[in-house]
Amino acid sequence: MGLRAAGVLLAGVVLAAGSWVAVGVSPAGAQDFTAPGTFSVQVPAGVSTAAVVIVGGTGGLGSTGSTPGGGGGKVSATIPVVACTTLTINVGDNGGDASTTPGSGGSNGGAQGGSGATNGGGGGGASEIIDSTGNRLVVAGGGGGGAGASDNLGGVGGAGTSATTFTTVAGTGVNGTNGGNIPGTGNSGTGGSGGTGTAGGARGVGFSGGGAGTTSTGKAGGAGGSSGEDAGGGGGGGFFGGGGGGANGATGRGAGGGGGSDFVVNGATDVTFPTSTAASGSVSITFGTGSGSCTTAAPPLVVAPEFTG
Repeated sequence: MGLRAAGVLLAGVVLAAGSWVAVGVSPAGAQDFTAPGTFSVQVPAGVSTAAVVIVGGTGGLGSTGSTPGGGGGKVSATIPVVACTTLTINVGDNGGDASTTPGSGGSNGGAQGGSGATNGGGGGGASEIIDSTGNRLVVAGGGGGGAGASDNLGGVGGAGTSATTFTTVAGTGVNGTNGGNIPGTGNSGTGGSGGTGTAGGARGVGFSGGGAGTTSTGKAGGAGGSSGEDAGGGGGGGFFGGGGGGANGATGRGAGGGGGSDFVVNGATDVTFPTSTAASGSVSITFGTGSGSCTTAAPPLVVAPEFTG
């Protein structure tokens, strides 16, 4: 008969005197996290690796409804982990679609779109796994938001994955894609740059009085530029976030926000950065084979006083 704790049956677990079991055997199969938010997972005893597939949030639409945001980045890898420690999982939300107001940034680093006669979509948030010491083990960047444009031809948001790789002292990754602008018009804002391995994406430049986007200075994307005409899309969150797209102040169009960059820590194997077709952010983690149990000191025993009258 197994031990039942907090509604979960821990089969085959034997408690030693003076200790309590936090985690028993390695859980079978993948653990999938598809709702935006923050979650905690304990690495089972005897486990040193975890296979992961993570996807960043998608950028939101510009307010015309047909200028799309960029897709989130995707990372597949087997990462090193430490047994009996706790991992923090952040699932990035999609950027908000613009309407009569700018699109909001997706949770975990997505930036708000700019405001104007047509508003920019919000950047998607990054998805990531963080170890118990605060180090980011793997990050999938969010896509940049689409620009506002009255003729439905605004610059699209940059994707969270590109073909440009980088290497840092901590690991490897790929840059986010630059936000799009409309070539040949001569009077449109420029797209926000994608995040890299060492810096956030540069802001897109506005045209003819249109506001510039905001340069990313960390894992959060930069906000889209605003104007009285067509606004820029917000940058996506990432290892470093994408820059906000520039706005147009005359007869051109706004530009898309840049995508956030992707990252995998040193020591990871089977690393790929495939193009994602997913509609939203997610994290899937499958632990390697382990044995034994994680134990800690037993919590103090509390005894209720007995009243005898």
